[in-house]
Amino acid sequence: MRIASHNLESGRTCTLLHVQTLWLKHYFILNCDGETDPSLKEMDQMLVLALAEARRLASARMGDAGRYTLIFSGPGSRRRDGHHMHILLSSSRFEKAWLYVVLAGKNMLQALGLRHDKPYRVSAEAMPDTAQKRNHER
Repeated sequence: MRIASHNLESGRTCTLLHVQTLWLKHYFILNCDGETDPSLKEMDQMLVLALAEARRLASARMGDAGRYTLIFSGPGSRRRDGHHMHILLSSSRFEKAWLYVVLAGKNMLQALGLRHDKPYRVSAEAMPDTAQKRNHER
């Protein structure tokens, strides 16, 4: 579900999505459009935007602006093409530990080729999931 859209100085659009999942209740993706990786300046702007959104979401949904975890993977370690950041909210240390367990399990299944996610849908055109090709090339 789309929560908000923001434009970087370059005009590139970043969209905040609430990811519906059975295992993680407060899971959000800040996804940037474009077919190429963002410039360093755009990455800096996106990090600032992700931090601001994480604080805003945590304050609104958890009652504490500090109850968030940001996960950002650089281009060499990302599974998906395109620039995105994960924003996860947690109400307790246990919930934070749980989100790491869930994400570790998901990543292990993907690495073993046992799980294939759908691309994050921001618009009618979603970026292709090229994880298998990129992992095979490594």
